[in-house]
Parts: sequence; C-alpha cells; structure tokens
Amino acid sequence: MKSEYFPKAIKGKIYDVMRIKGGSLYLNIHTDSGDDGISIRNSEKVFLEVKKGIFFKKLPHTNQCYVIKGDSIMYFDCSTFSKDDSIKIGEVKRWNPAITNQWVLKRKAK
Repeated sequence: MKSEYFPKAIKGKIYDVMRIKGGSLYLNIHTDSGDDGISIRNSEKVFLEVKKGIFFKKLPHTNQCYVIKGDSIMYFDCSTFSKDDSIKIGEVKRWNPAITNQWVLKRKAK
C-alpha cells in the first residue's frame, strides 16, 4: 500500500483481484460511490483468503483492513511501510497481533 492510500477509506465488495509483481495485490471494489481500487501488501496467507465477492474495508488514516466472508471476519494490516514512509505518515495504527491474519467469528450487534 502506497502512502497516498493511507488517509483513504474504502469499503465494498471485491469484484476483481490482481497479483502485482513484487508481492502485492490490487483489489477492484464496488463501493457506494462507484468502483474504486487499492493495492495491499501482506502475507501469502492473507492473499489466499482475499477473493472476489467478499466484503473489504480499509479504515481511514490507519493501516487497518478487514474482509468479511459469511459469519467470519479477518483483520489484517494492509501493508508494511518503510521507515522513511512511516516518518512521513506519522503513527501507523495496526490491529492487535492476537486477532490478525486469521478468520474469527464476527461479533453479533448488541
């Protein structure tokens, strides 16, 4: 994920997934305001789980993304930033490592 994606919020259903040379994925997403796209960088395990038809969300001004499939949710950090990029961006919020990169049961709304 490039630094220009950092402030961006994006959510919607994934309609296309493309692998990018260098270990990234580019996601095309149907959003409320029209189609949009974002590139993400994470582990191969996460890439295997990010597929067409599932819901994707990237929170604004964070490095936090998640996907939802049925009653399960997978939290993951959208990318890793170089030291130089991290200095330019400021504090990069990440998910708690205990819940990342694995499917967990979604909590029901109370």
